[in-house]
Amino acid sequence: MNTHPHRDALEEYQRRRDTFVAAVRKLKTHLRTLFAEHGVTVHKVEARAKSLDSLQEKLSRAGKVYVDPLEELPDLVGLRVIVQSLDEIDVVARFLDAQFEIVTTEDKEAVLRADQFGYRSVHKVCRLRRGQGALTEWHAYADMRFEVQVRTLLQHVWANASHDLQYKRDAVPRETQRRLARLSSLLELADRELWELRTEAGMVEFPAVELVQPTVDEPRELPDELRGVRSAMSTPLSRKIIAAARRAGIEELPQDQVSMHRLDRLWSAMERWVGVEAEYLLRRIVDVADVQFAIVKRELEKTGVVRWRCTDSQVLAAATVLALGEPRLHKYLLRGWPRGYLDALRAAMHRS
Repeated sequence: MNTHPHRDALEEYQRRRDTFVAAVRKLKTHLRTLFAEHGVTVHKVEARAKSLDSLQEKLSRAGKVYVDPLEELPDLVGLRVIVQSLDEIDVVARFLDAQFEIVTTEDKEAVLRADQFGYRSVHKVCRLRRGQGALTEWHAYADMRFEVQVRTLLQHVWANASHDLQYKRDAVPRETQRRLARLSSLLELADRELWELRTEAGMVEFPAVELVQPTVDEPRELPDELRGVRSAMSTPLSRKIIAAARRAGIEELPQDQVSMHRLDRLWSAMERWVGVEAEYLLRRIVDVADVQFAIVKRELEKTGVVRWRCTDSQVLAAATVLALGEPRLHKYLLRGWPRGYLDALRAAMHRS
């Protein structure tokens, strides 16, 4: 190690490694607790502080130049979240966005060509949020970056099987590369088949993870009275309608509890006054949602509203009113909404 070009950095890391190891333990426990508190399903959480040998090997790789390795390398502290299905990757990724300061996000699959198979995983480089880092128990790690990898079980199998064969050898024989590519393609197909089977069985849900960034004083638990509406927002039916609104150009606002309360009141009032449940109305509109939201968007543009941004719960409120088709109740159900939006919804009902 004494002749290594980054000898000083390696020695400094060796002196500080106990701090990195302590951070790994604390972050792993913290992440597992957060998942449990919010009902986010994961298969396993792994964590490690990079070993000295691994750091030395990484700093020695050809083509890599580091000025200050301990500042430049984001994965000295690394966590890995393993989930069962592709749909759960997105849930976990959005949850991480809500809980930490995200420095960078990289989707390894996105860099693969259409005809290419290989390593697939989502990598996020994170920091603690300012409020959390100011707490005494977290102060030692306030400025520390850490990497979180999110992958499926099958992606994890691929990564483990191929790592030593492919990434730590100077030259990989062509036949070995071809065999690894075949294995990767089979595992990718299996991942997607599993996801489609789960979708067809109604097992795929998209929890309404709070995207409003929490402070250390904000409660993370959703109030009991909103759990029912959150569950209803997360069904495949609701997600299809929300997706239709986004395709029509209605931009997303981070979900908040206020608009969830409003949706809950709307659905309660509708059941009381009209005598039908929200699911029945949403089923009436789901097949024409693309057309109706496109009309709404065009009508808004005529009034000078170039940009309409709303939360998922506001999209479902609009869809409920579109499906209801009862003019006498529109004003009551959408009380407090700007008049331009109400007129646009009425136009969509009359023209679709």
